[in-house]
Amino acid sequence: VQHIRADLGFTPGKVIVGTMDDLRRSDRSREDLDALFLRMAERLRALPAVEGVAASVGHPFGWSFAAGVSIPGHDQLPHVESGGPYVYRVTPGFFDVLGASVVRGRGLMAADNAGSPPVAVVSETMARLVWPGEDPLGKCVQVSGESTCYRVVGMARDVRQNAVVEPPQMQFYVPLTVGF
Repeated sequence: VQHIRADLGFTPGKVIVGTMDDLRRSDRSREDLDALFLRMAERLRALPAVEGVAASVGHPFGWSFAAGVSIPGHDQLPHVESGGPYVYRVTPGFFDVLGASVVRGRGLMAADNAGSPPVAVVSETMARLVWPGEDPLGKCVQVSGESTCYRVVGMARDVRQNAVVEPPQMQFYVPLTVGF
């Protein structure tokens, strides 16, 4: 038996992941599913032994989805062997619950909702590759096929997506109820 120590970009020791894959494949609308996820998160948050709760569409060592992304002023994104960029739709507190660090700017907050300007948090790898030598805060990320500009408000440490040892990936996070 070997013990492997690796920097996963988050602290897995106290994290429990529950999935609702069957619901995701149902005929419910995205809005109905988001509302259900939020209600379930509130119920879990009320349990005495629970320290924190976050809901997300996509999670490390589970599943995620790559999104076509465009960056104004760039003809194309840098090629990354691992694919991506990978997108997560998350609730406020996601980074705190996961034990993942936001190293610049801020994470997503409750005020980042349908009535506010669209925002995103990008991974260190995405920031380094897309805006080399530049501050990513305030930059625009667009999902292909959409005109919405998600302004970067934070940069988070890279989080391992599929394996303990893997090449860095571009990742970005948008609010659960605002994202595409």
